Amino acid sequence: MTMYRDVIDGDKLKRLLPDLPDDLSDIRLEIFVREFSDDTAKIEEVLQKIKKRVGRTSYLGKEKEVFFFESDELNDDMRKPLISKLKELGYTADLKEGARGNVVITLSWKNS
Repeated sequence: MTMYRDVIDGDKLKRLLPDLPDDLSDIRLEIFVREFSDDTAKIEEVLQKIKKRVGRTSYLGKEKEVFFFESDELNDDMRKPLISKLKELGYTADLKEGARGNVVITLSWKNS
């Protein structure tokens, strides 16, 4: 999978992406472009489930949550990219192999 990185003015990117927020169109941005694959779609699906549950948990004042996945639900190739995405979003993520092949992700964050 090929990836491309570049720095671009926000106003140039705004021409391509009209929905880009105004605060991003006034500054220089670092962008990453990579191919969208089936694995990326699966990672995004898992990420949405995690973010939804974190939203409910943080509303209750908690700053930590543990997630359990079956090994077939989160295969080896998806684990590292998922943890990277979680860290990009500002979470502290720890991945461990659980009993019977389960994958355990411990997620921490700071409520503001």
